[in-house]
Amino acid sequence: MLPIFKILFFWIVGILLLPFNPFTCAQLVIILILLSCLFLFFHFSSSNTTSMLEHVTLVFFLVGIVFFFYSNLPTPNQVLQSGKEYRVIVKVKERYKQTPSFTKYIVEVQSYYDEVAVPYYHDFLFYQKRDTLLAPFLPGDVVEAQVYCSHFTEVKHADLFDSKQFWNRKGIYAILWMKNKPRFISDPYFSLYSRIRRLQEKLINDLNQQNISAESKQLLAALLLGAKKSVTKPIASQFSRLGLSHVLALSGLHISLLYGVCAFLVSLLFKHQPITQSLLLSLVILFYAVLTGLSPSVMRASLMFLLYAFTLLVDRRTSVYNVIFLSAFILLVFQPNLLYSVGFQLSYMAVIGIVYFYTKFAKYSRVKSYFLQFVFGISIVSIAAQLSTGILSVYYFNSFPVSFLWSNIIVLPLITYFLYLGLLYLVFVVLNFNFELLDILVDCSTSFILGVVSRIDAFSFAPIQLYFSVELVLLLYGFLCVLCLVFLEKKFEYLKLLYGITLVLSVFFLNDTQPKKQVFVNASKKGYVISMLANREQVLISNNYDATPYLLGKYTMRNKIVCVDSLRENSLYQNEFCSLSKGLVQLFDQKFLFLSDRPISKICLNESVDLIFLKNYRQDLVNVVTYFSPKMILLDPKITAKKRFLLEEQCHKLEVSVLDLSSSVYVKTY
Repeated sequence: MLPIFKILFFWIVGILLLPFNPFTCAQLVIILILLSCLFLFFHFSSSNTTSMLEHVTLVFFLVGIVFFFYSNLPTPNQVLQSGKEYRVIVKVKERYKQTPSFTKYIVEVQSYYDEVAVPYYHDFLFYQKRDTLLAPFLPGDVVEAQVYCSHFTEVKHADLFDSKQFWNRKGIYAILWMKNKPRFISDPYFSLYSRIRRLQEKLINDLNQQNISAESKQLLAALLLGAKKSVTKPIASQFSRLGLSHVLALSGLHISLLYGVCAFLVSLLFKHQPITQSLLLSLVILFYAVLTGLSPSVMRASLMFLLYAFTLLVDRRTSVYNVIFLSAFILLVFQPNLLYSVGFQLSYMAVIGIVYFYTKFAKYSRVKSYFLQFVFGISIVSIAAQLSTGILSVYYFNSFPVSFLWSNIIVLPLITYFLYLGLLYLVFVVLNFNFELLDILVDCSTSFILGVVSRIDAFSFAPIQLYFSVELVLLLYGFLCVLCLVFLEKKFEYLKLLYGITLVLSVFFLNDTQPKKQVFVNASKKGYVISMLANREQVLISNNYDATPYLLGKYTMRNKIVCVDSLRENSLYQNEFCSLSKGLVQLFDQKFLFLSDRPISKICLNESVDLIFLKNYRQDLVNVVTYFSPKMILLDPKITAKKRFLLEEQCHKLEVSVLDLSSSVYVKTY
C-alpha cells in the first residue's frame, strides 16, 4: 500500500469523524502531544510490534490533527440575527448564480452599522433583485447596502435537499437579501484573485458582444471559462441524459489540452530550459484555474499537473497514484469540506478508475488501425470512468445513462476539436480582432455538435432511474474492489469475500418488502404536492408540477414507484384506493379537504374530514371546525407569517392539531 494513500485515508477518516468529536481544544492538544510522543517512541523502538503500533498511532495522530484544525475554527458569528435588517458593507467574492428573479453572490461582510470591521470567519449568500438599471456586481466590488438577514432552515424530510447542510459545508451560514439600491465604495482594494476573477467576467461579456449565435456563446463560456451555468437547461439536460455532463464542466480533459498547447509553445520559446518551462507552465495552469473559478475538478486536474511538472523538474519519477493521492491530501488539508463536494468525489473517482482500468485493458488494444486504436482508447476511458463513478452518480442523481459509451465515442473528438477552435477564437477576442470567417466556423461547429447530440439523444435509450442508499453504495464499491482483486489482480484468496458480498447484495436487491400505503404532503411558496401511495402506484395532486421534483426529492425513487397519475385539486378522479371530487380527497378510510377563501362546495358541507389543507384562508376557523371536525389542519407556506401565527393560536384554542408546511412535511403511513 502506498504511504500517501495511508495518510490520505486516515485524514479522510478524521474529517468524517469530525461531527462526533467530543473533546475540547485543550484536550485535543494534550492528546496530540501524547500520541506524538507515543509515535516517536515506537518509531525508534526495536519491538516486533513497531509497524502495527505505528499504523494505529498514525490513525489517531491524523484524526487528532483534523480535530485540532477544526477546533480552532471559530463558530459561525451570529451578530447578524435572522429576521432583522442591517446596513452592511460587503465585499463580493464570487457571482454564484443567476435566476429570473435574483442574482446570487458569495460575499464577506466587512462591517455593519458603520462600525469597524467585524471578525466574520465565514461568508454570506447575498441576494440581489435583478434590475435592468443596475449592473451585476463583479468580484472585488465593495458595496454598502441595507439588507435583511435570514438563516437556512432545517431540512423538512430526509428525502429532500438539505440546503442548510449544503451551504454550511461551504462555510456559509446565513443569507443577506438586498433591500435598497447599493452604494459602491470608491477605490476598492483588489487582490490578485479578484482581478483574475474580474477578468473572467470581462471575457464572458466580450464573448457576448461577438457576432455569433447564443448557443456558441454558451458553449465557449462553459468549455473555456468555466461558466457552466450559462448553458441553457435544454442543452444541459441533453448532455446529462447521454452521460456527457463532464464535457460541459471543466475537468482534466480541458486542462490537459491547455497544458499540451502551452507546453508546445513554451518548448519552442525556451529550448533546453526545463526550469523556465516548468515555472511558466505552472503559472499558466494556476492562472487558468483561478480564472475559471477553482471548481473541485479544476483544482484536482491543475494540482496534478503542477505535481507532475515538479517531478519532471527534480527529475524524480513517481507513481501516478502518488500524484493523485497527494493532490487530494493537499486539497483536503486546506479545504476539508471539499470531501463532501460531489464534484470532488466524482473527479477523483473518475481519474482513479481511468488510471487503473486503462492500464489493465490497454494491452488488448493492439490493433494496426489508428482509427480503431482511437475508438478503443475512448471506449476504455469511458467504461473506466463509468465503472468508478457510476455508483456515486446514481446515488446523487438517481439515474444511469445507458448511452454513455457511443455518446462519448462520437462527441468527445468533436469537443476536442471545438476546444482548440475555441482557444483560437478566444485569443482573437482578447486581441479585439474580428474575423468573420472564424465567426461562421464557430457557429457551424456549434450547430453540428448540438445537432449530433440531439440525434444521439433521439435514438438512444432513456437513462435508467435508480435509487441507491448509502449502505448499498458502500456494498457495491466493496463488490467492485473485491471483483478487481480476484479477476484483475489474480488474488484468488478473496473469492470467499466476493461470495459473501454477492450474497449480501442478492439479499439486498431481492428483499421485496410490502409496498407502503402512505400520504406525503409538502409545500413551499413555489407550490404544493400531495402524494398518495399504494401498491407502488402514486397519485399526485399539485398546483405547480414544475416544482414537483423539488418538493418530492428522492421520495418517488426511494419507494420504487412505477405508476403515477397527476391531478389538480379540482379534478374528478377515482381508482381502487383513492378518489378526488371538488377538493375532497378520500384515501382508504381517511378524508382530506382543500380549503381556501372560495365558497365551500355543497358536496363538502357537513362532511367529517380528517385533514384540511388550508390555503390563503382569511376567515374564522370556528365555522370550519364546526362543519368538518378535522383532526389536523395543514397551513400553506403562502399564508403570511403573521396570519400563520394567528391561525396556529386559533387551532390550539379549538384543540385541533396544526402543522405549518413551511417548516414541516406531513407523512402518514397506513
